[in-house]
Amino acid sequence: MPSSSQTVIRPLPSAASGIEPMFARTTRTFARHFHDQFGIGVVLSGAQRSASGRGPVEAVRGDIITVNPGEVHDGAPIGGQVRTWAMLYFDPERIGEIALDLSDERSAGLELAHPVRTDPAAASLFRKAFRSLVRGQEQDAMMETLILLVNRLAVRGAGSLQGNSTPIGLRRAQQAIDDDPTTPHSLASLASIADVGRFHLI
Repeated sequence: MPSSSQTVIRPLPSAASGIEPMFARTTRTFARHFHDQFGIGVVLSGAQRSASGRGPVEAVRGDIITVNPGEVHDGAPIGGQVRTWAMLYFDPERIGEIALDLSDERSAGLELAHPVRTDPAAASLFRKAFRSLVRGQEQDAMMETLILLVNRLAVRGAGSLQGNSTPIGLRRAQQAIDDDPTTPHSLASLASIADVGRFHLI
């Protein structure tokens, strides 16, 4: 964890297993990376520019920011200024539970649809859920808020969380090409990166 006086990246206690609250305040530029979890957050101050699975985006104070597992992204402050944000990182199994709730038990698959979104109602739901998780408030009310939040941000049925991560895998294969476009990538190696068969990749 960075120790610069300009940087605070702090995991916070959580009242629910499989959901990790995090607070960050920094001028740091983050290199491309990905998480194994879903992430939903709000920019609290400042602004940032980042790559995402859907191209370059910018987020300013009040915007919702999201990331899917395996989605390659980075982040840099706009104008070199400090920006702060809060995030909730969800294990895929927890999102799968919410997806089942939203689909009346028909599907455990969903995808967060927008890497950046201006949505004051979603931001308000996020803040309420974040406070509840950190303060250990009543579980049913917290889960209701989380379900409403995910419902506003997700596209359901975008891949099963029970082992079929095709949309995420295909983005990884695309990222491998984008990261090194001059190298000839074999179909077999890209299919392996995407974790799908060659026919499916084509």
